[in-house]
Amino acid sequence: MNAYKLTGFAAAIGSALIAGSTGLFVRQVDLSGEGITFFRLAVGLVFLLAFMGARQKFQAVSFDRSFAGLVGAGVCLSLVILCYIHAINHTSLSKAVFLLYLGPLFALLLSWRSGESPSWGSSSALAMSVGGLGLLVGFDFKTGSGPETQGILWGLGAALSYGLYIQLNRRLPSQLSVYNRTLVQLLVGAFVMTPALEVGELARLDSTDLGWLTGIGFFHGFLAILLVVVAISRLKTAEYVTLSYLDPWVAAFIGYGVYDESLGGAQMAGGLLILSAGMMQLRLSSESKGRTKRNKQEN
Repeated sequence: MNAYKLTGFAAAIGSALIAGSTGLFVRQVDLSGEGITFFRLAVGLVFLLAFMGARQKFQAVSFDRSFAGLVGAGVCLSLVILCYIHAINHTSLSKAVFLLYLGPLFALLLSWRSGESPSWGSSSALAMSVGGLGLLVGFDFKTGSGPETQGILWGLGAALSYGLYIQLNRRLPSQLSVYNRTLVQLLVGAFVMTPALEVGELARLDSTDLGWLTGIGFFHGFLAILLVVVAISRLKTAEYVTLSYLDPWVAAFIGYGVYDESLGGAQMAGGLLILSAGMMQLRLSSESKGRTKRNKQEN
């Protein structure tokens, strides 16, 4: 496996590990979903600008056809975060997580329609990940009325936005740097959320809240989203989707270790399935690269 592909896999795993801790940070701040989404994107943008300035990574952004894709991805990014937070507030965490991770499957369906067909091995690894997710969240999917139904709708909105976000990033031109991609998406996402901010709510924030929001902006705004953009730009859709299921696995174990949430045999089995699927995908990609290299040498 070459360094380019290996970087993509490392970025996908890193983003999933960081994203799995989102709930840990969000639960520390008494702020609406709109407010948390804005701070995650806006503070992330500030850290990205500082990083790009320190490493002199600034490049001119061309206002061509790809710019529309960047703007669309930024809007989808804000919608993913906003819808997911509202889903958590209106239904159980297990349902919100399950619904959110229908998004990568939606992205995979879109990639099939555009001619990107995964191998049988990749499809098997993906099926293992989805099965592991089902065991991990282990819930009785009964719909109720009122807030419960709203939570499911918010979760479906998060899934559709996530799937579109993946596909929009996949279709961006390869010569567009990951820094510019992330910069425009964070900027657009924060701009979209600005009208939803409530001044009175912001005035109640204390130094502790601001500390947690800074952490959310750095880890889940700047670092996680930059790694997601890197991963999507270097991996096939099926490869990224499979590894993205490490996120709920991390979230489940954080809930067990920090909040004393239950973690039974079925959930442990689900976690092992997700880990096995990730390892299987890494091995398949490495073997595929090796076969391609041997074929070129023989020819």
